[in-house]
Amino acid sequence: MIFDFLAYFSSVSFPFSVSLSSVLFVIFIIIPLLKPKDFFRYAKKFKSIYIILFLFYISYLISSLLSPDTLSSLKRGREFLFYLGVPAVSFIFKDFKKKRNLFKAFSFITIISVFYSIFRILNGTATDGRAHGFFLHPLTYAGFLTIPIIFSLGFFLISNKKEKLLHLTFFLILLTGLILTDSRGVFIAIFVSSFYLIFKINKRILIPYLLTGLVIIVVIMIKNPLGIRSKGERKTSTQKRIELIRAFPDFFLKRPLFGYGRIHTKEWVKKQKEGEYKKENLELLHKMIHFHVSYLQILFFTGIFGFILLYLFYGTLLFMLHRNSKKSFLSILAFTSLLAFLIHGFFEINIFADEILLPLFFFTGLSLEDEDNSFLRL
Repeated sequence: MIFDFLAYFSSVSFPFSVSLSSVLFVIFIIIPLLKPKDFFRYAKKFKSIYIILFLFYISYLISSLLSPDTLSSLKRGREFLFYLGVPAVSFIFKDFKKKRNLFKAFSFITIISVFYSIFRILNGTATDGRAHGFFLHPLTYAGFLTIPIIFSLGFFLISNKKEKLLHLTFFLILLTGLILTDSRGVFIAIFVSSFYLIFKINKRILIPYLLTGLVIIVVIMIKNPLGIRSKGERKTSTQKRIELIRAFPDFFLKRPLFGYGRIHTKEWVKKQKEGEYKKENLELLHKMIHFHVSYLQILFFTGIFGFILLYLFYGTLLFMLHRNSKKSFLSILAFTSLLAFLIHGFFEINIFADEILLPLFFFTGLSLEDEDNSFLRL
């Protein structure tokens, strides 16, 4: 009965999942404007963030004006306004005392999506037999799951004996859900980023973590333990991605400074004159729609200038979280999650996934004002 309801909820919510994330972003951005004096005074600590975003927006505007489809690029650029949500969330929750509970609640609630995914797989209604939670695509779901997995691992490391079992259970359930997505790059992202988490909390387990993690990564890369996709399907997926990476310079070198604007590559390919680009590259891009690597896709959309500014924004967030990690356990979790997101970008185009950005930016903003240093007593 419960899963029947979830199935109905999922079918209804799919078309609106991104829109719902967008609405929440807008709400977070608007609320601080109700107290303009307090917010502008508070926002001074985010001066570098606002300067970087302002320059990025100018760069993006130039990219759009030079784009083959200016109007579409300008319309789709609104998603970059959501980046303003980080300082807004920080302001809204600056006096909230139970931030840690929100982190724990998020991990617990996400478990529901794992059970729902398992239900759909057993019921034969899951896309390609892979877990995708309440999202349209399993790779989006995989990127989303990195956040609660890292949270659960962190709370497991600092909890007392009574709570360790609970957080270990959360971690294993979420990890099962991740395996069921059959996404490989996300495991590398979690494995590498979690070194920061473990180094900050308990350096003594770095070596055991390294050895255990390497074994898991090798198994996941060579063969999915649950056999969701065949070896041939995995090989084909990898080969297509390699072909896209090889084709990228052919497009990038023609517009290196400001790119092509935020346009759908499949639509753009149809407008190209024969002979201007390699025919095989156009056909490949027409089939795949995008480059499957966030960094290449941003270079394609915004060129070098926008690329540098956008990732300077992310680098600044990492710096602020690291600086605050000396007095905040939650900042360690947010730093690790953000780092995992950026590493995952080498394997998948996650930079525009509102379903991932919403919790990522929310918990980042939440952590920047946190001073829970209880983990230092471990």
